[in-house]
Amino acid sequence: MVPSRIVRAMLAKHGTVRPQPPSDWTGTIQLPECVGRFYEEVGPGDVTINARGNPFFLPSLAALWEYQTGYRWDASGKPSKYWNDDWLVIGSDQCEAAFILSRTSGRILHELHGCGTWRPVEIFSDLNTMAACLATLGTLVAVAGKRFTADDCTIRPEQVERAVERLRRFLPSKETARSVIVRIGWI
Repeated sequence: MVPSRIVRAMLAKHGTVRPQPPSDWTGTIQLPECVGRFYEEVGPGDVTINARGNPFFLPSLAALWEYQTGYRWDASGKPSKYWNDDWLVIGSDQCEAAFILSRTSGRILHELHGCGTWRPVEIFSDLNTMAACLATLGTLVAVAGKRFTADDCTIRPEQVERAVERLRRFLPSKETARSVIVRIGWI
């Protein structure tokens, strides 16, 4: 797992980070220990990470339970019949695809929003790895600027390779890094 102090410094480039105590949690389920630790040690405070297209977003702990709307339940408060009670949406990416914490395993799953049924796949081993990777991708986009995409709006191949190389610092293999890039729709 990526040390919290490193993740906090990486996220701070994209927004406010501050320790948030478990008492900020407004949910009706018990706050998972790993989530409480993440917010105390890393503390994203509604962090928006600009990326390709729509940004990645990590809500504050106080907003996290409300953030379940549209995933765990619909706007009227009716529970989603396809939602697994083990899941907690911890952030989102382009087109409101969800980064979902498995409360049982602590692993991060990913699924596109609006596909009918929820069949998320594992994308990161833990919250710190997820946050470090998302911050890395946001920084890569910011540094590349106009060199990030080609004239046809696709990501330049050299930028994809740069992303894979950078993610490799936090992930177990180059193949895993590439699968993250594919999963979030960069290739």
